[in-house]
Amino acid sequence: MSKINFECIHDLPTAKQLWLEFSPDKIIYDNWDFRYCFYQDNQFDLYFYVGQIDGKNIGLLPLQFNTRRHCLEFFGSAYMEDNQVFIKPEYEKYIPEFYQLINQQTQLEDIIGRDSFTQSLELLEYKYVADLSDVKNLDDYLKKYFRNKRRKNLLKIIEIVENKQPQIFYDQKEDLSRLMELNRKNFGEESSFSDPLFTKVFDYLMSINLNFHLITIVINNIKESVSLAVKYKDTYTYMNAGTNKKDHPNLGSYINLKNIELAINLGCKTFDAGVEDLGWKEKWHLDKISQYKFYKD
Repeated sequence: MSKINFECIHDLPTAKQLWLEFSPDKIIYDNWDFRYCFYQDNQFDLYFYVGQIDGKNIGLLPLQFNTRRHCLEFFGSAYMEDNQVFIKPEYEKYIPEFYQLINQQTQLEDIIGRDSFTQSLELLEYKYVADLSDVKNLDDYLKKYFRNKRRKNLLKIIEIVENKQPQIFYDQKEDLSRLMELNRKNFGEESSFSDPLFTKVFDYLMSINLNFHLITIVINNIKESVSLAVKYKDTYTYMNAGTNKKDHPNLGSYINLKNIELAINLGCKTFDAGVEDLGWKEKWHLDKISQYKFYKD
């Protein structure tokens, strides 16, 4: 096996160039502009480890040092999913060496396991997705993922909510603040939006040229539910939502269904509901994808 050498890149322009060279660019978490929105206000020191063999770049481990967590993490913050060593296929056998070179406190999370070494790491959690490649409408989706009794329950939920005569609006960017407000009411300090810096990130996201989708549900002239998603390539990533579940207990399920329906209508092949069950993804029989972790003290 040829010897691999490593160089650690700290300057932003070179890091971006390497990212664009190595990223598979298949899902939103592979997109530089998306990740940069999460990096922009923090400006943590970059640790982009590029592997070279005979002077040729063969792989990249893109990290940053989070001074609040006091550890290395993947570029873009712990919010990122499907993280990985970017590597050219013929060099996958070198992936372990990227992890072995790290010599400081590290918390690498939500790593996608496409190789045997990564699959040997400790399981952190699951990402939940639905295959829409053979689904033409919401009814198809319900028949694919639910047995008769559960499907009838969801159809009943649709009926209950629609009896309230909801108004549904799409892509009203000003409703992002309402999403954050509802999310904070539901989750308190556990809400991502309890961090003012995080709320700014979503303002940055709205300003870049990506295909974001907001759904707003209005009942009795009140915005009772708002969701945010992004379509990237053929994947619809459901990013966040805020819902008044106290007054409308079925509305959370309803807006989930509206997002799935929109993903189908947009021609997406994958509905990505993200990591963590959040009380519904297991029950909805979404497919589970393992996400691993690598910690070093």
